[in-house]
Amino acid sequence: MSFKHPGAMLDCDEVIKAGVRVNRRIGGWLWLLLCFRMLALQAVAADAAGVAASGLTLSDGVDAIAAVPWTSASLYQSSSWLGSVPSLSLSYLESEESLGTDETEVALNLPLKSPARHRADAQLRTLDAELSQAREEYRRLYFSGLLREAFWAFRRAEVQWQGAMRKGALLEELLARQRALAAAAVTPAYASLIVQREVLNAQAGAEIFEGEMARWQSRYRELTGLPLPAAAGADEATVPEQAAGAFAHPQLRLLELNWARLQALLAANAGTADNWNLSLVGKQLDAPGLEDQQWGVALEVPLSVFGVVNESTRSDWSAGSSEFQQARDEALQSIAGRYSALRDERASLLRQRRLVEQADALNARIAEQLDALHTGNEIENEMWLRRRLDIMDTAVEMQLLQVRLGENAAMQRQTLGVPL
Repeated sequence: MSFKHPGAMLDCDEVIKAGVRVNRRIGGWLWLLLCFRMLALQAVAADAAGVAASGLTLSDGVDAIAAVPWTSASLYQSSSWLGSVPSLSLSYLESEESLGTDETEVALNLPLKSPARHRADAQLRTLDAELSQAREEYRRLYFSGLLREAFWAFRRAEVQWQGAMRKGALLEELLARQRALAAAAVTPAYASLIVQREVLNAQAGAEIFEGEMARWQSRYRELTGLPLPAAAGADEATVPEQAAGAFAHPQLRLLELNWARLQALLAANAGTADNWNLSLVGKQLDAPGLEDQQWGVALEVPLSVFGVVNESTRSDWSAGSSEFQQARDEALQSIAGRYSALRDERASLLRQRRLVEQADALNARIAEQLDALHTGNEIENEMWLRRRLDIMDTAVEMQLLQVRLGENAAMQRQTLGVPL
């Protein structure tokens, strides 16, 4: 693996030449630190250029998913005045008496919706529209979580990969110098072997993180069909100040609407909302010396004032109420628990960042002291290199903490039901 950071335009040879002009004893590590700092700045600039070039955010990914239809048109149509399908009844009565009367009757039965059924249907139509919107919001929140996971996992791997690449590039430069010095018999080969081992470690780490980056990029493209954006979006860095439960969480909203829909269905199917049966009747009477045709209307109206419901309706309502309360309590506890854990994690990350900032501020002074105390002993060379790598790791840890703080803010928004 060649440690050449994409987008980095630093010519390390120029830095090396400049380092030769400083004090020979400490100059090598001073240019190493300078080279690292310049590469870090150029990487930040490259990231910023990527944001401007792509212009995509995570919201664009969710919009791309939402643009794909996922529901089909309903196969059923409801009538505004019929409660069920009409029926046709025919009857013929023949008298056994010679002077008897034969009757033929035809009736068209129309089950009309009662006023109570009209009210229940209107409520169901309103709830269906609200449920459709709530499902879209919950779907958007669900995919927001998947995209947030992919984006921030990629960012963590990217920071670590960049750190490994920078470390490897500088170690390769140092290895070349150590080999040249060993060839000139200025230093023993032991020093170059130490550096070579660290180069291999950096290569292995870079390979791992590069694989992680590729995996999350593929995951994001599978979900959205778009490349992974360089920026999450301005709002993603904002930490919600409201407590858990203060938001109209799509999951809770969906539970409430489903329970309201079940109640409306039970009300629509209860005996108090039974249809009014209107019958259009035609009758023909045939008797000796008499033939009569009669036409009429019959109306059957249930006496809903008694409010009688069957046992199955009562049982369904009781079971639905218990299930709703249980699901709502579980969802609230889950949301509150995740939110509390994320708040605690953020407080811990902020404390860690303060400590790492203090450690980073001491890095320059530590580097100077290391160079001043370095005597060239082989064992000391290894300790010296280890301390230098620790300094570089501190800088990567600082960037990683920033990414984790951004991820924490995004996950808080996700937990509280704020979609992209």
